[in-house]
Amino acid sequence: MDKKKIIIVVTCFALLLVLLTFLSFKILSTNKIEVVEVLVAKETIYPRTKITEYNTVAICIPKVFITDNVLMDKKDIIGRYTGVYALIPKGSMFFSDTLEVQENLSDYPALLLKKGQISYSIMSDVAKSGGNSLVAGQKVDLYASITIKDQLPVTDCLIKAVRITAIKDRNGLDITNEKSNGIPYVILIAVDESLVKYLKTAVKIGTIELYAVNTNYKDQEESILQSEALVLPYLQT
Repeated sequence: MDKKKIIIVVTCFALLLVLLTFLSFKILSTNKIEVVEVLVAKETIYPRTKITEYNTVAICIPKVFITDNVLMDKKDIIGRYTGVYALIPKGSMFFSDTLEVQENLSDYPALLLKKGQISYSIMSDVAKSGGNSLVAGQKVDLYASITIKDQLPVTDCLIKAVRITAIKDRNGLDITNEKSNGIPYVILIAVDESLVKYLKTAVKIGTIELYAVNTNYKDQEESILQSEALVLPYLQT
């Protein structure tokens, strides 16, 4: 075999060896390193923060780094809140023991308040619902009925567009919680802080009724005092 043929054979053998080595590496890599997609924090997320699409990003990592408490499903992450002591660093995965659903947060009604509002609680046996079935997130009109000696009761709408933030049972559980008995015990509403004095007086000398209405209030329209309400003069004394 002449020198030229030997060079050709050696070159082909070397190329075949390189090809076999590459294919072997690919096969081993495919079999040994399985890659999965997970959501991680796009930025540092502080306690009591709602997780949104904005503060998460999807990356691919080896499956070997995934532990049992890592949340893989997007629906188990987006819309949940970080725990009261849970700070999630930038780039960190999300773990089941650091996130909570809104209804399980002990102070979640306070998270739903807007500037200038407070969470006001009304016992369900004090507040009538006018035959309506009330649910959290619903906006209702709040009526006050005042009983005056030797006169007919005075009833009128006191505050419009009152948002219900939660309805809880006797044990403090949201009535939608699977562990709840489903019987309303206290109703939490979001009202402007300046109106609380009227509500306290109304409960003391009369009754409160919450009525669901068909009016589609705008999102920004909430806790609107009816300055011409017939009951207001009795609540200002």
